[in-house]
Amino acid sequence: MTKQNSNFDGNSLNDSGSSDSTADAGVPEGWHADPSDSSIERWWDGKGWTGATRPAPVQQSPSTYAHKTARTRIAVAVGIAIVATIAGLVVWTVTGNDEQEGSAAADASTSAPAVQSSSDDWFAAICAPGTFDDGGAYQSLPNSADGTAQCRSKVIAIAGRASGPMVYIGSYDSQFKLEQDLLRKGSYATLATSDGNTVLFALPREVPGSRSVLYPLEKFGFGIQVRD
Repeated sequence: MTKQNSNFDGNSLNDSGSSDSTADAGVPEGWHADPSDSSIERWWDGKGWTGATRPAPVQQSPSTYAHKTARTRIAVAVGIAIVATIAGLVVWTVTGNDEQEGSAAADASTSAPAVQSSSDDWFAAICAPGTFDDGGAYQSLPNSADGTAQCRSKVIAIAGRASGPMVYIGSYDSQFKLEQDLLRKGSYATLATSDGNTVLFALPREVPGSRSVLYPLEKFGFGIQVRD
């Protein structure tokens, strides 16, 4: 039997989270307030409402917002200074090249680089607070070279579930070893690091809305493979 959940305009969501109506076809893909529960947001895939949810942002007090705004201004100022320095180095390097090399460098500079980050940033983007377990995924990712970890996702990917799905985390110095561990997993995200290893965030098989679970890693340069 198919359970129904309410969406924005009173229409229903089926078990997979997709909408039975096209009334919301103009809504852009992304997170939006859940119409039946103001404490969560629901993922709209551009065509229908999915079962993926996450806690709604906590409203901040004016004083907290003021402090956060001040910190943001400082961070932006530092970022502008860094970008200006990098831009100066690029101009200095390109000056001595011929016109063709200068054109190629200009084209390369227009591509948006991934946000510089560390493993702490990745864990914070994916893991629900208090669920991270360093070393807990050994049996699940036996071929990981530099230790393993696991945590619960921030996103509750199955409608009505009390917690998000488990996310398994490892690092590999061999593509063969990585592929062997992936045989037992579902959707996943990978990133090649400067030391030649590959970092893996993997989900169990058959996790609805798995792209929304792994999506926060895209800004750090991770590639996502969906196996729903």
